[in-house]
Amino acid sequence: MRRFFLALLLVACSGGSSSTSTSTAATDVDVTGRWNGTLTSSVGLGASFTADLEQNGTSVSGSVRVAGGCVGGGKITGTLAGDRLDASFEAGDVTATLTLTESSANQLDGTFTMPAAGACDAQQGSVSLVRR
Repeated sequence: MRRFFLALLLVACSGGSSSTSTSTAATDVDVTGRWNGTLTSSVGLGASFTADLEQNGTSVSGSVRVAGGCVGGGKITGTLAGDRLDASFEAGDVTATLTLTESSANQLDGTFTMPAAGACDAQQGSVSLVRR
């Protein structure tokens, strides 16, 4: 279960760039930057991660790093619509989906779902990210 959580953390955050985001009329949210995140599964397991995100218009991409667990890191891609980010995380055969909403200018909160894959158990739960 802990491995699954770590994989999910990777999905939630990603990127590796410090470039400036491009704003569009479709969203006022800017998620570019480094984020610290936590995942909590519905069975009470938790994990911490770091994500580097880059935004180009409504598109978001990046990388996620997690210490230990079934996944050590991976890539994230997603789309912003208003204050909502729908994202996918991939690390080998492990995938997860995340739905995040801007809680404040420097915080995203939401949920994740990850089916069983590789060394990771299936899990779902909450995710929270705070911009560094």
